[in-house]
Amino acid sequence: MELPQKSYAHLVRSYVGGLAHVHTRLSNHPGHHESDLTIEFLVAMLRKNHQWSPGRAPLEYILFNEHSSNPDQPKTLGWLSLRAWQLRRRRPASEGGIPLFYGLEVSLLAGGETDLVPRLDDGRVVVIASRHRLPADAERDSGAIMELFERACFNRCVNVIGHPARNIEDLAAVNWARVFEFAAESGTAIEVNVNTFPRTETEGARMQFWTKWMELLGQSEAQVFMGMDLHNTIQVRRLSEQWALLEDTGRFNSLRECVRLMAGSGIGPERVVNRNMAALREWMALDKMR
Repeated sequence: MELPQKSYAHLVRSYVGGLAHVHTRLSNHPGHHESDLTIEFLVAMLRKNHQWSPGRAPLEYILFNEHSSNPDQPKTLGWLSLRAWQLRRRRPASEGGIPLFYGLEVSLLAGGETDLVPRLDDGRVVVIASRHRLPADAERDSGAIMELFERACFNRCVNVIGHPARNIEDLAAVNWARVFEFAAESGTAIEVNVNTFPRTETEGARMQFWTKWMELLGQSEAQVFMGMDLHNTIQVRRLSEQWALLEDTGRFNSLRECVRLMAGSGIGPERVVNRNMAALREWMALDKMR
């Protein structure tokens, strides 16, 4: 899809109206350092880089999706665990005037369930279910992976399948068209994870995969969720730089190219459930599989 250079910023803003799938230090675990971000730092960075200011900012909200348990060793939390309490006490609020929402990123377990417990799900606005660390015999088993995706899609507590293709882009036996059918039928959104999109134009094999993957997603009726998957200050600064250089076609910009590929694959912004705060609020209010 060829667009006039001046329209790239407008194109990206029609798909990305906020920062979704963001981790802070609360996602850290003993032996597993996930993030160096704090809410205060992130909001300050957005204001400094003119990505948020009252009444005129391109970014309208931040959606945090902390890990429910250690993604390296996912397990169901105990009812009375301190971590479950820390996650439960986070509720929609604002910081420096920008609306903040709190969801979760849960891990898919080998049996098809997640590490989410019912009380932890209470009040979580968006639950992303992702493959993180599975037993060795299931990690690269396309049949097991397909079963995981199907069970996740038909889990009423799961709203989004997170970074679906991460680490399995080379598994040709994964039937992505079927995964997207599961998602469409169940009302589960498929995440387009900007953090896992190729970062340079030299990643030819990965770009070929993403082109085909996005075409299949475009041909499906599945809803789409735009996830930044931010973990640290380097990623925040990189995103800010990319945002500022959307019109600079002399250098590769993964944010711009990801959105261009979506548009060229027939995925219009109207299919992105979190394209702006109004769309996000409307989607969060829906009862999945009703």
